[in-house]
Amino acid sequence: MNRVLYAGLAMVLSCATALAQPKKPEHTKKVFKKEGDTYVQKSLPVYLSFSTEPQGEQHRLTSKKTKEYADPMYLDTEGVNYIRSHWAVDKSTGKTVYPQVEILYELYADGLAPATSIDFYGAPYYRAGGTTYYGQGLEVSLASRDGVSGVEAIHYALNASSYSKYTQPLSINTEKAHTLYYYAFDHVGNDEAAHERNFTVDLSAPNSDSRIDGITHQNNILAPSAKFVLSSKDNLSGVRTTSVSYTH
Repeated sequence: MNRVLYAGLAMVLSCATALAQPKKPEHTKKVFKKEGDTYVQKSLPVYLSFSTEPQGEQHRLTSKKTKEYADPMYLDTEGVNYIRSHWAVDKSTGKTVYPQVEILYELYADGLAPATSIDFYGAPYYRAGGTTYYGQGLEVSLASRDGVSGVEAIHYALNASSYSKYTQPLSINTEKAHTLYYYAFDHVGNDEAAHERNFTVDLSAPNSDSRIDGITHQNNILAPSAKFVLSSKDNLSGVRTTSVSYTH
């Protein structure tokens, strides 16, 4: 007797909540610099200063003409913003450059959180009743993208009350129902809402049994009306197929 089942394998992408969501750590809104570019979390206030020396005294700038919108000011555009001056002056002659060139200082505003995707692979699967079951060899990978300052890290919590930093695909080979939470945050402190995936891993084969229903005689001689009755049980994903082979 040979039962073929590639269902008993578990992972569920249902909305059921098997474990309370862990509390996310606080991610401070901040400024981030990389390769000469400056990124600021978009909701932060911006104060402007200047100096006449590289490491000299800082002089705060204030605005009289647009006082109600400045000191501090807020960046209105996602991505690159410019602090401008008309017109460029030649550093050696002190005269206006021709053709005229506008001075632009780039300042990047980032107010959007990253977006994280999830991939399940490496194991056969079966879906039933709103649950997806996965078998032996399950791997789960996370990937995140951010359009401005870039992803700082991805955090996850697998059957846990706190988050850990994601560094490599997760190998999940423990037979039971699992709950996975995950999210990413960027370099200026934007964090996305935590995603939830509930699933079950099924690594055990079903149990099968047989009996004879009818009249039997000695030496395994059966009456013509006798029947073989087969039964199979599986505690998680269920029985998909029961197969039998015989010789005579």
